[in-house]
Amino acid sequence: MSIKSDVINGSDSPNSVASNVANLPSSPNNIPADAVNNPDAPNDIPSVPVATGGPATGYTGYLNQLDTSLVSRALPMITPEDDGRFVSLATYESLRFRFDQLTTIDFVALDEHNAGIHDGGSTIRFEYTVGFQSGGTLIQEVTFTDNEPVMLTFPPVECWGVIISFVTATVGLEMGVLYAGSQSIPSGVTSNPYSVNSIPSVPPVTSSPSFAKIGYKNDLKTSVVASALPMLTANTYERFVSAATTESLRFRFDQLTTIDFVGLAAHNAGTHDGGTTIRFEYTTTFSGGGTLIEEVTFTDDQPIMLNFTPVACWGVIISFTTTTIGLELGVLYAGSHLEMRQPIYGGHSPMELSGRTKYESVMSVSGNFLGRTVQRQGTQSTFAWQHLPPDWYRTYFQPFVKSAVTTPFFIQWRPDLYPNEVAYGFTTQDIQPVNMGGGSGLMSVEVNMKGHSD
Repeated sequence: MSIKSDVINGSDSPNSVASNVANLPSSPNNIPADAVNNPDAPNDIPSVPVATGGPATGYTGYLNQLDTSLVSRALPMITPEDDGRFVSLATYESLRFRFDQLTTIDFVALDEHNAGIHDGGSTIRFEYTVGFQSGGTLIQEVTFTDNEPVMLTFPPVECWGVIISFVTATVGLEMGVLYAGSQSIPSGVTSNPYSVNSIPSVPPVTSSPSFAKIGYKNDLKTSVVASALPMLTANTYERFVSAATTESLRFRFDQLTTIDFVGLAAHNAGTHDGGTTIRFEYTTTFSGGGTLIEEVTFTDDQPIMLNFTPVACWGVIISFTTTTIGLELGVLYAGSHLEMRQPIYGGHSPMELSGRTKYESVMSVSGNFLGRTVQRQGTQSTFAWQHLPPDWYRTYFQPFVKSAVTTPFFIQWRPDLYPNEVAYGFTTQDIQPVNMGGGSGLMSVEVNMKGHSD
């Protein structure tokens, strides 16, 4: 495949993360990093003394001391044996929960909720009350990005209850279990400087063109050309088929979006007309013209992944001119890629060179070969990395792991040496990291993948 070299400012964008990554919020729930006296504390609570035990020691919130709620619909939240949930009936609600006496607490936990997907991520404010009916004092404000449990730990305070409040765009926020009380701290630990939700600040990632890039986030929402809508699905059998020799296809995001890659798979651009040239552009206005990302002259029908410096835009445009109709385009992604922390070392079998073919061979009674039919073709390989920092893995790699359960992705294993060796496919088994030991917390991981092949 011939690819022109005029990619916007290069291909070594570091995960769509600004160079000051170290100053990003350290919590996976997008919690502000302006903690009082402690920039690494995820709960915006004054820092606590460093204790023996360290971050490898776990903490257990088992003692729920909440007794009642002033909002009757919220009572199921403090009865874990109840299958019921609180469901919001208004876009703003404030739920007050009380203890039966003045109580010392050092954690609040929430589980069985849909705050990560409701309205695209709900923000919930957690407070404690020092008076029986007084207003609250902030524990933490959490902007949820998933529906996983959250446990907020802080120095012990005496209070009469807790308040959780939220503002949502729609009704229907669900919350199932709320705990507030004293946590269990292992023997030898005098205090708890580590929140269960606390992920250390991630140091700036030094980008390199040798690091593998994974494109799994497709932020495109719609196409102005109706016949191109199948390109926004992840499956490879639905395709746009050109009905004219010259066409321009515009795809839009639902809001101004920052992207750093475009991926195209399941196409016949390499064989159609002996090799089709496709122009890829992004648009900085909702309906305006495009700015060149790259022009690609295809020499085969393999997937491609174009990486570039992050840009904020409203959509992408792909355009082409052919001598005949019938150009097929199957899958289009545009979003922010994940850049790994290191190259893939020896022992890797590139996807493009690792065919997986199922044959049906025909033999005569006497053992002569009569012919063979190819029933199915594809590619398969394993991508492996070692010595991954645990904070980086949890912050950046784990969202990809969750996405890969259901959604195919693009991967470019060695952009500097083999930019055309791109795979589009899906995992063949769950991605599970392994702790490498030695007290460092470093992790290794393998991604087993099957790729699409025309």
